Amino acid sequence: TIEKFETMVKKDSFKKACREYGVPTIEEYDESNLEAIVYPVIVKPANLGSSIGIKKAHNQKELKEALALAASYDRRILVEPAIDALKEINCAVLGNGAQAMASLLEQPLTKGEILDFADKYLPENGGSKGMKSLDRILPAQLPQQQEEEIKKYALEIFKGFDMKGVVRIDFMIDEANDKVYAN
Repeated sequence: TIEKFETMVKKDSFKKACREYGVPTIEEYDESNLEAIVYPVIVKPANLGSSIGIKKAHNQKELKEALALAASYDRRILVEPAIDALKEINCAVLGNGAQAMASLLEQPLTKGEILDFADKYLPENGGSKGMKSLDRILPAQLPQQQEEEIKKYALEIFKGFDMKGVVRIDFMIDEANDKVYAN
């Protein structure tokens, strides 16, 4: 439905729905209490994809710059704790509702601290073909239990949103504690 699509493209709504499906996500900071932030953080527009407007901030000055960048794209902004020991993992799901299957997992490799728009799409950074142009590890080298957990979460999201066809669902692993989060 159009309502489920709108929920998927709005990062804050997507995260809330994931939690309802039992899929963990990074808890965002409450915008009314930005003084409570522990750095570093990730700042991003709530309604865009392709890593547009996303920036990592290590201090208050960088936070203000990141907020200004995100605000240039959207009036709703998310501020999340950054994962220092980050491993990004992608899982494609193919199917129709209950008749869905998860793919091998891939680990896109970043040139900087985070996988951003420039890495994906700007030719001077090796991009221009989206995720297709990135270096990656395929299949991702993960313990079997973690691989199964990510595939389970991907299928929960796919079925929860009543998806059809092929979708890519992004995950983050905090290698410091092995926690998995939908992104």
